[in-house]
Amino acid sequence: DVYEEKKALFPLSEETLRKHDLLYKSYISQYGNEDIRNINSRKIQLSLNRAIDKSQEQLNRLYSLWKSIFKCAIVNDYVYVDQTLKVVIPKSEKIVEHRSVDMSCSIDDIANALRSYGVKEDTKYNGEVLALAMQLNYFLGLRPAELFALNKDDIDIKYKTISINKSVGTKRSSEDSMPISRRPEKVLKKTKTEYSVRVLPLPDESI
Repeated sequence: DVYEEKKALFPLSEETLRKHDLLYKSYISQYGNEDIRNINSRKIQLSLNRAIDKSQEQLNRLYSLWKSIFKCAIVNDYVYVDQTLKVVIPKSEKIVEHRSVDMSCSIDDIANALRSYGVKEDTKYNGEVLALAMQLNYFLGLRPAELFALNKDDIDIKYKTISINKSVGTKRSSEDSMPISRRPEKVLKKTKTEYSVRVLPLPDESI
């Protein structure tokens, strides 16, 4: 079916592929024997609605999976309309239990500790950079890969905004095996999803 073609057309990491397979089996496989031209937005919406007891991240991932299936179908000229454009991602109804957290130290305390750590002679890390990275991650909720991909051009001090438009990843090796001592090469890549590209307000604490 189109899902199997999608996996060949748009290769994914083993972990992402495993997650997609689970979602497909649980929420999409019932349509596996249908012609993709008969899959309309109503069927997609119903499959998403059945997953409202899952986390919002899983709902978003299920929507992205549907979207990639239709992208594959369009590339192969099976259909000409992306039915996912008419769908609304439902809000998760999963109940999240929050554990009490000891907040005896503030975000400023942690930032100052990182700055102090970075000035030690036996460390190769820049404490000021570590403190800024931690503050941005805390206030904006960036993925680590997005955080480490930032550069000066992404930050607009005048308008107090920060542009998230790329991430850091590793370059895949063509070798079957790689010595543990050899670190994979870091490269700039696209964000995890197309919806991850965004402009966020820069927190005053980090300016």
